[in-house]
Amino acid sequence: MKNRLSKVIVIGLLAVLVLCFVACNKNNDKEKANPNNITVFSDIHILASEQYGNTATPGLQRILSSNEKAIGLTEAIFRTAIDDFIASDSPILIITGDLTDDGAKVAHQAVARELARAEAAGKRCYVINGNHDINNRATSYVGETTTDIDNVSPELFAQIYADFGFSEAIARDENSLSYVAELTDKYRLIAFDCAKYDLEPGTDRSVSGRHDPHVTSELLEWLEEQLDQCFFDNKEPFLISHFPILSHVGPLFGSASHVNMQEDTLGTLRGGNVSFSFCGHVHQQDIATYDFGNRNYYEIETGCLSYTTLPIRHFVDDGTTVKITTSKQSYVNADYVPAFYSTEERAAILADLPAYVWEYENGNFAKYMYGKLYMDNILALFGITDENMIEDAEEIVYDFYNMPLYEKDANGGRCLEGICKKYGATDFPVVDGAKTVGEMLAFFIKNNFAGDENVTPDTPQVKQLTYALYAAADRFKETKILSRLGILSEMTEDDAAKLVADLFSTGKAEIVKSGILDIIKKIPKLSGLLDTFRMNKATAEQNAITIRGILENINYFLQNVKDDRIQIAIDSFYDEEKGFGNVLDFSELDENGKAYLNFKGIIGCLFKGVGKGLLQDEGAPDNNFEFPSPKCNAHE
Repeated sequence: MKNRLSKVIVIGLLAVLVLCFVACNKNNDKEKANPNNITVFSDIHILASEQYGNTATPGLQRILSSNEKAIGLTEAIFRTAIDDFIASDSPILIITGDLTDDGAKVAHQAVARELARAEAAGKRCYVINGNHDINNRATSYVGETTTDIDNVSPELFAQIYADFGFSEAIARDENSLSYVAELTDKYRLIAFDCAKYDLEPGTDRSVSGRHDPHVTSELLEWLEEQLDQCFFDNKEPFLISHFPILSHVGPLFGSASHVNMQEDTLGTLRGGNVSFSFCGHVHQQDIATYDFGNRNYYEIETGCLSYTTLPIRHFVDDGTTVKITTSKQSYVNADYVPAFYSTEERAAILADLPAYVWEYENGNFAKYMYGKLYMDNILALFGITDENMIEDAEEIVYDFYNMPLYEKDANGGRCLEGICKKYGATDFPVVDGAKTVGEMLAFFIKNNFAGDENVTPDTPQVKQLTYALYAAADRFKETKILSRLGILSEMTEDDAAKLVADLFSTGKAEIVKSGILDIIKKIPKLSGLLDTFRMNKATAEQNAITIRGILENINYFLQNVKDDRIQIAIDSFYDEEKGFGNVLDFSELDENGKAYLNFKGIIGCLFKGVGKGLLQDEGAPDNNFEFPSPKCNAHE
């Protein structure tokens, strides 16, 4: 009897355990069942191990010491992120372009291997190409000299990533790598490829305008057709692109920060019921909002996986709310760290990956900015092509970037704090962190890239930046570089000294005496401007001339005031009704008709006008944000 009772009890307990196990599994399945739980990486910029081997060769050292990304760790970080993705509840991974750093075939194959590993674990992965991925200058750093290696064509790209979007595409654009695939029951993925990768004649790795978006009318027609089909099929579009559609860096960088044909593209998205999209390219964490009238459109930009904050996006739609959250790739698997790192570097990487990457980027920022200066192009504006002159100017600028901020770090040499004291400015702020001018500049860039930036005019680094601007004039004076280049050969030493002294005492420089007018005259493209303006301000407004370049959308106009005295103003928001009435005027005119350029006003532009949104985020939160879950066909 006891044995029978014991068996009944045991069987009963087993039944309860089985029921509990089933119930728990059902609950877990319920928690994991949401298919609209999507992970997003961007700009992983893989440099594959096949490209560098186990030794830090001279060629590899050059890119390690001058790249703004933790380029040597890109593959290790990506592989670790894939480990974490496999272990997560998210069933889908999307990568929004720049899968490789230089388009090497071996790097693309390395990315595909990791994605295949994730899919073998039951996940699904989708990719889109970026501007670095196709027909690029693929390089091997194995050996004493760098060598060209195989890159990929658009066709080969689609073959390598066939299992990650292309083979299951229900629609393809014949003129690009754009495609459409079923993502979930609710969402349909539309990969919108507007990258340039047409080779220049006679080359196999040279693309003119590689870093520029290339939206065409034909591509927008294709996109419109796919969005219409989503509507007919009762599917919500999940749009991805590499290039941003909206501007995420304010008006300062103009069209360099978003797609061409922007208005046409936005019109297509509005008509196609697009509520949001994901993009990359600029390496910053940002969420931009655009008012479609009947609803908001959100563009979620994801930063570079191996840069600044090592960000990973998470998209979860529970049917009521879409939640965008951000996590950090906070560690790297020790087995993935390349062998060329020293014992000390390896220990630092494994101890605190984010801290290592942050400091690594601080050390490289000056070299990176130096590489981005393109001094030859700048001096070409003045007709200067002599290589020795270019190298001379580059060296001065590079030394300035590496100049210590504080006397305590200068070992008796030149520093920014010391230059300020030389001109009577004793209020130079001391801030923990940056030690050089380049690292101080990195503070602003990295705050923008991290998202949710909140730099104010009262932030101590802003005063440091202002003094750095004045100190640059001091370096030009001391090195006589502008005179040696023939740009300001007429300026006397006394005039140069007065210019710098005026900057430190008032923040202003007289436009004529400072030589600003002479600089304008030296640039062939601008030398004719002085003859195009009239005494009448209204006429000057009507004949405003836009100077193309990095400040493409800033309208410079000059107005003759008296004789050779010129007033300079800048406007970044031309309004057809108000004209230039909303000019951000950082010049001043005294009672004698002398014009002054207010350098403090230039710094002020970082917080209003042309720099609005660059250092103070005024839109949606960049890292964690919620918006209503879109309802298929419910927008109109």
